[in-house]
Order: sequence, then C-alpha cells, then structure tokens
Amino acid sequence: MPAYLIADLTIQNAEGFAAYVKVAGPLIEKFGGRVIARSDAAVALEGEPPNHFVVIHFDSMEAAKRFYNSDDYRTPLRQRLGGLATGRVFLVAGA
Repeated sequence: MPAYLIADLTIQNAEGFAAYVKVAGPLIEKFGGRVIARSDAAVALEGEPPNHFVVIHFDSMEAAKRFYNSDDYRTPLRQRLGGLATGRVFLVAGA
C-alpha cells in the first residue's frame, strides 16, 4: 500500500534550505520516493494555509520510514532542523 510523507514547513533560511533540497532530493529518489506536490502558495479552503508544503509518494510506509530514519538522511535532517526549516512532517497511508 502506498504511503505519503507530508511536510508543512516554515523556512527560516532560504539559501540553506535550497542546499538541503539538493541533497535530500536524490536521497528521496534513492529510497524509492517521488515528490508529487510542492508549493509555497497552497490555497487554504479551511484553516491557515501551510507555508511550504511537500507531498512525497513512497511504495509503502516501510519505504518512507527507511528513508526518514536512514543514515544517509541523518545529517541533512539535522541541518534542516538546526535552523533551515521547521514544522510538521508526518506519514499517511494511501487508500
């Protein structure tokens, strides 16, 4: 069953975040993920709109967790959390 990693982030350092994306993008692909939506201008139909919204498709929850918890992603994640961007990141099982 597919799974989606969803991130709603507030970017604090645009230049640093751009460098993070250049590293994270290939890692997402390495673990079988594919970015299917990304926006800095999502339209809220209810509630507050997200700041920077990303949806990444993986073939399974296990594949998404392997990416997120991998040794490869550990350093970029630490850098992102260290002042590049913070927010909410969660996994959702596909229907």
